[in-house]
Amino acid sequence: FSAGCYKEIWIKNCLAVGLSSGFIEPLEATSIMQMIVLLDRFLSNPLNITCESKVIKDNFNSLYLSETENVVDFLYLHYVTTKNKNKFWSEFTKNNKMPDFIEYILEIIKHRPLLQEDFKGRNFFHMSGYSYVLIGNGLWPKEILKKHMGYIRGNKKETYDEIFKRQFEEIHLFPDHSLFLEDAFNAKLTYKAKKSAAEKRTD
Repeated sequence: FSAGCYKEIWIKNCLAVGLSSGFIEPLEATSIMQMIVLLDRFLSNPLNITCESKVIKDNFNSLYLSETENVVDFLYLHYVTTKNKNKFWSEFTKNNKMPDFIEYILEIIKHRPLLQEDFKGRNFFHMSGYSYVLIGNGLWPKEILKKHMGYIRGNKKETYDEIFKRQFEEIHLFPDHSLFLEDAFNAKLTYKAKKSAAEKRTD
């Protein structure tokens, strides 16, 4: 398929949403995410429905394009892998130019861990998402990674231990899943019984 998106998705009184606005790749279900974000942004202001301002529409379209470029960057990183050697994965990077941001990220990790500030102005994918893909694809130099993890273990071990301890203690406060479902089922039966009784009283 031909991947891409429209430069303008809000024209006059029409808004393209979902696949009608564009499609990049199914790897991370980004089309669903963008559709939800788009609808939330548009419907958050009821005045958008009758808006005639070109400036507002241009800004809306520009933001959508910027976010789509963020999506393209993150998805491209999935193909920069040392693990999949078959034709499908290897030819993608040969036939598609690497985005500038991915070049920037790959250069950074040769020298230091990623920081939140590296992702300023990016709405969707940030440090954690990029870190998972970089490590999973075998791209992060082990010596840099070990140095970073050593810093965490050496300087923040007590903090992490306390977090894990609290999580473990709080997990036991939640009900067993089967009990939760049983309670929900009984609550539904109770609601139906009350509704039926109310309807009889109305009759």
